[in-house]
Amino acid sequence: MALIVAAYFFYRTKEIATRVDVLSRQLAAMEAERSQRQSEVQKYQKELDELKARPDPLSDVDKARRELQIHELQDKLNAANADANKLKLQEQQTAKLIAGNADLATANRTLQDRLTQLQDQLDTANREIGRLRNQLTPALTTSDSIVIDGELTWTRSDNGKDINWDGANTYCKELTLAGLSRWRLPTIVELEKLYDPKSGNRYNIRKPFLVQGSGQLFSLRVWSSTKEGSFFSFRVGQPFESSGGSYNSHALCVRRYGE
Repeated sequence: MALIVAAYFFYRTKEIATRVDVLSRQLAAMEAERSQRQSEVQKYQKELDELKARPDPLSDVDKARRELQIHELQDKLNAANADANKLKLQEQQTAKLIAGNADLATANRTLQDRLTQLQDQLDTANREIGRLRNQLTPALTTSDSIVIDGELTWTRSDNGKDINWDGANTYCKELTLAGLSRWRLPTIVELEKLYDPKSGNRYNIRKPFLVQGSGQLFSLRVWSSTKEGSFFSFRVGQPFESSGGSYNSHALCVRRYGE
């Protein structure tokens, strides 16, 4: 989740920076164009002033021609002024957009920093929870009949004979051992965690589940809780399917510690 949030803020910041860059280039282009229009305004104004300052022509034709020139220059002057004002307004709007994106980038960085702080606090809280859980969870302990392994309590030995899945399921449900009841068949995942091919015993089950004399497995195959009849083979360290649970395996029971 932290990686997803970090990736979001990275691309969001990049997107804002790209947008500001594009707007800045547009603003520079508008400023250059407005400067050109202002130069045209000054040029037309100068020409118009010079034309008006000339002596009045004597003939009516010359007067009409000068009036026409004055009107044409005035139209050009008005158009250049209108373009310059329009560009100035666009510059102001673009500058606001740039400022708004800059504020958004600042808010984005502030939010990212805050989320980073919260993630650090969450990590600290999770570490504290783990520490407290370790204090509450019992260490690996054994007796002649059971093994307490973290949050699970196991029977130290299996049932000692071949039975089908229904028989194994009933055996664990009805079992009372070391004053404890509410036993069940383990899941495949739970059985996989017991498998240890480097254990040094022929059952490939980690210690202290196999101890000479008081506790041992009597089979390399034990049933899982899967109704379809999956059993786990400690010979190869993987589960197998049994047709409807009719295949014969052994029952190694487990229960939740503290139940």
